[in-house]
Amino acid sequence: MKQIAILLLCVTSLFSEKREMIRMFAKSPKAFVFGDKVNLRTKPSTDASIITVMPIGTELKIGEIIESADENDQFAWVQAETKDGKKGYVHETLITVHTLKLTTDQYLYLGIAKKNEPRYELRLIANNKLLAKLTLPKKYKNHLYFEKLPTKLKPPPHYIVLSDVTGDACGEPIYNTLVQIKADSIDLLIEKTGYVDGDLGLFFDYQVSRNEQSEIIITETEDYIVEDIGDKYRHKEKKTVYNLEGVKVKKLSEKSRNYIGPRK
Repeated sequence: MKQIAILLLCVTSLFSEKREMIRMFAKSPKAFVFGDKVNLRTKPSTDASIITVMPIGTELKIGEIIESADENDQFAWVQAETKDGKKGYVHETLITVHTLKLTTDQYLYLGIAKKNEPRYELRLIANNKLLAKLTLPKKYKNHLYFEKLPTKLKPPPHYIVLSDVTGDACGEPIYNTLVQIKADSIDLLIEKTGYVDGDLGLFFDYQVSRNEQSEIIITETEDYIVEDIGDKYRHKEKKTVYNLEGVKVKKLSEKSRNYIGPRK
């Protein structure tokens, strides 16, 4: 898996962060309940009557997005419909469209953990039950991307690469994280901070394997595009090898090289 950090708009305020969080609902016809025992209400208000209480993982069909009438609530309400036809409204912080299937009945969700102080959180779900969660550092803001890392190892554990490229266009840091998921735990293994200069690029690549001693080895590659030289680019690559024991990561080696090649 290789991911390029693409140019994005600068984020200048907490309000901007909150507004960005809701845009995902406008692009998806369905969402999933991210909180536990979430109320589906008759109107977009916490004072409205409750139609039904939904467990985590409930699938919803998404409709209109309505700004909250509460001046202190800068999030919004989302019109939603359950599979059995119940229609109402649910607060946007209690649902998500960011889901990743791990096994037949196990899913990973990425959503908002807190309403007053927005923090992203990963939640491991199976059969409408919460198995584990990991609250991400506050610096993770808007443009989050995550995917399952393909390996030749038989899961579990699963390995997930999660990135935040919010600061890409602003000269601020971007973050790349390797996460390990077991049957009942989510652990952050490696967290990297990088910068992208202008319209050049930064690539991260992870590989997880076993050596001859059956130890788990993580190979991390950071590839910066440092100069445009016509139809090719000058790259600066750093390759780091780690040993993984449980959730403890130990650096074994690090090598760097410069080379000329395509953008990736």
